[in-house]
Amino acid sequence: MFHLLSLLTGVLEIGWIAFGVANSFPMWMTLCFPLSYQLGNLFPKPFSVSDRLLRATAFTALLTSLLSGFGFGESVRFLMTCLSLFLLSAVIQSVRSGLKTDGNRLKKRIFRVIGFAVSPLAPFIPTAILVFTSIVAIYSLRGHKSHYRVSPMSMQQGFSIVMLCHQLHFFIYVHSMFTVAALTLAKRFTSFGTFFGIFTAAVFLCGSWITYMSVEPLAVKTKADVRKVFYFGHIFVCAILLAMSIVGNTSGSFPILWLLTGFGGGAVYTVSELAKSAGAYDKDAMDAYENLGHVIGLLIAVLISLSVGSAQAPTVMLRAGALAAFLAVVSMSIVLIVPGKLSKKVSIKSRGENQ
Repeated sequence: MFHLLSLLTGVLEIGWIAFGVANSFPMWMTLCFPLSYQLGNLFPKPFSVSDRLLRATAFTALLTSLLSGFGFGESVRFLMTCLSLFLLSAVIQSVRSGLKTDGNRLKKRIFRVIGFAVSPLAPFIPTAILVFTSIVAIYSLRGHKSHYRVSPMSMQQGFSIVMLCHQLHFFIYVHSMFTVAALTLAKRFTSFGTFFGIFTAAVFLCGSWITYMSVEPLAVKTKADVRKVFYFGHIFVCAILLAMSIVGNTSGSFPILWLLTGFGGGAVYTVSELAKSAGAYDKDAMDAYENLGHVIGLLIAVLISLSVGSAQAPTVMLRAGALAAFLAVVSMSIVLIVPGKLSKKVSIKSRGENQ
């Protein structure tokens, strides 16, 4: 069940960007779909929902999913779809939070990438996907017991801010770049139609996640110093994002640079490892700040697209993402300046834990 839910999260998060592109929604409206999904992701952490409320949420999601398929006007359908994504995410992520011992991190990410790969189907059968996901969500609640309650969000000696900045850099640009790539490719290959542009953009998105997933296994295998991986990864992705903002989305080098961003994003594991080495790691707090970074990053992207328009938004978003990556470097440097925080080289020799 955990891996099926992981796959569906990939479809929900990316599929409705494809839906927005296919239906010619403005960029800010298109980005509101993944924003709604990420808002729902706050309810496992930092918030918690009772089992009874989760069941009510799941059945409400089924109702709104059915209504989103009726012939309402664009505004009503938009709001219904956002509500469905929000409710489904709250249920699915709450269930997944309790099932994480059933699957390791790499396997979970592989299923999410599979979800990204099939997400271009969303514009064709949106209601069917939402209804099916609602049914799966209802079924997944059988025997589920809420295990997390709201608690003070630990700063983890500053590592929480580092994680927040890291997530900001990724979520400011990644969804908008998928939108831009889909639109650009659809216009470039008009004879193949919009679906070809969306599907090709999804392929590049999956490719960026493959590079993302390769960082930690490679670092573990080579016993790389975690601090060096953190700094190199974030400085690297900062430079790549600035380069993307300069060459523009119509350049042939743009998709190649997009693929390379994964090597920087994959350094995210180092934040938790360094926090553990400093004796400051709090899993619930780290997850909560990660989720907050998702929401704030997408909210910034929506506000950018509203304020500067769809034409200029990609450039501004890429530079904002680069700034967030730079802030991650600055905040980590401040955290590590504290005497005695980390006194020796940190490397991961093995990873047997499931997350």
